[in-house]
Amino acid sequence: MGFQFVTSCISANGDDINEMQDIAKDISSHAFIYSIAKKEGIDLEVVDMLGYSSWAEDVGGGKSARKLFVDDFALSCHRSFYQGIPCLYVQHSRIEHVFVDTKHLPLVLHDETDISARQSKRTELTDELDEITDMTCQSLAERKVGLVNFVKKHEATLSDMRIPVQSLVYGRDTELLSFAEKVNERIQANKEKEKDGPSI
Repeated sequence: MGFQFVTSCISANGDDINEMQDIAKDISSHAFIYSIAKKEGIDLEVVDMLGYSSWAEDVGGGKSARKLFVDDFALSCHRSFYQGIPCLYVQHSRIEHVFVDTKHLPLVLHDETDISARQSKRTELTDELDEITDMTCQSLAERKVGLVNFVKKHEATLSDMRIPVQSLVYGRDTELLSFAEKVNERIQANKEKEKDGPSI
């Protein structure tokens, strides 16, 4: 199936892009273009979209478009979640170019009302989680228990609205963040077993 370009930060909702950036994992440009993008069938699209193909033809000095991509200090590559959908993205000249698996394309929200509703729910859940995982008076172990209980309480909403657990913790509690990522991975694994679409 492969991945397909869905949006850039220029035309996407800013909150969706910020959420995606907050929980992103870096990928080296070499691994991205020669392995991941190639496997997903987007390597040529990426180098064409970002101008490396024409650059290679015009002034590349014998370097291939992929090599120019790898050598460009003005880009970075990442794995994350866009609107809670697993994605890959390239940030080039401060513009994020987002790709999702074609099987998940129907899940991408385009209606501003739906996008706003998801982000509002995310804000509401973040505020609630902040109240029950107070860094100032709870140990890390207590905050982990609070997070697990919170996820159990809101699992259906988190899943239905595709809200990654770590996006609720990012920037607030760095100690709890890695645990939240593990909780999200467990939820994803369970969701994949159900074969019910992409998970959070």
